[in-house]
Amino acid sequence: MDRGFVIAWSVTFLQLSVRLGWGVVSVAVAELLRLNSVQIGLVLTLFYIGYVASSIPWGGVFIDRFGPSKSILISGTLSSAVILMLFLASNFTQILLLYLLAGFLTAGLFPSAMKIASRSTQERVHGRVALLESAAPMVLIILSAASPLIITHWRIFYLVIFLALLIASLSSISLKIGGSRDARPKSVLMNSRVAKAVVMRAGGELWGGPGGEHQVGSYHS
Repeated sequence: MDRGFVIAWSVTFLQLSVRLGWGVVSVAVAELLRLNSVQIGLVLTLFYIGYVASSIPWGGVFIDRFGPSKSILISGTLSSAVILMLFLASNFTQILLLYLLAGFLTAGLFPSAMKIASRSTQERVHGRVALLESAAPMVLIILSAASPLIITHWRIFYLVIFLALLIASLSSISLKIGGSRDARPKSVLMNSRVAKAVVMRAGGELWGGPGGEHQVGSYHS
């Protein structure tokens, strides 16, 4: 397995950990900040608003023009800075705004990873894409197994993700996968099918988040 794909899988795994990890972290944060279920759900709502709003510019403009390695470097390093601020967050408003910002910034990671995975022979592409998609169930399994530790040490959870994402993103500097200067953003931005695909994908992934609300209910009871 080549180094580029390992980086692609890693950043996909880490951005999913931030997104789906809220379902576990919210248990501790809700108790600490006295949040209700509406406030807990609002965090991921804003994340997905940011994610959907920036997915087309990231996936259809920046990555095609400048390449997935540069996209991972910029998206990943900026996202890691936001995650570090989550480690330091002290109130609900900060968490809300940081998750919105995280949505905007992490949206460049998955399409970049998919671009790297698709750079192979036709026979290998399907297997590599399937392996990339395996990051999601792996995140859920690990979050479930580590949930007691994450609830107790949720700030450390964000610190670990920050360090891992920063290292993975900086590692993309050595990748030589460029884009095309002739890429035309208008043809992508005006494609309604692309916009619908982005919304459907993001909406379909929301199932990973609401579990936290049920956990909080049982936690308070």
